[in-house]
Amino acid sequence: MAELGDVDAHLYGSLYTVAALDGQMRQHIEECLLGVVSDDHNTCVAIVGHNRGMEEAASSMAGVAVKLRPASAALLQVAAASWRDVLGDHKAELKAGTKDEDWGTQGGAKWTLLGVISP
Repeated sequence: MAELGDVDAHLYGSLYTVAALDGQMRQHIEECLLGVVSDDHNTCVAIVGHNRGMEEAASSMAGVAVKLRPASAALLQVAAASWRDVLGDHKAELKAGTKDEDWGTQGGAKWTLLGVISP
């Protein structure tokens, strides 16, 4: 598959360790994405991690309770002109150690849960 030759992969062990910390996964995912996504190259992102954090992050993004069993995937979609519109520009808050309680809704961009895939 030639398309996979252009995959921009980033491995973060923290996606597994942060998952154990209540309520911190969504912010951590968005921090990771802010560092690597590009409007010119990334129109789709796949994030693989460990539950319970992934379930909390998906629920927070979708605004509804999302239940993820082992090996499940939450399919989320957002329509926006840029990743910055989706994720905001929180580098100053990150440096200061403060956080916006509603990350991911900057500029009116809202995530939609398309469904959950389970084996």
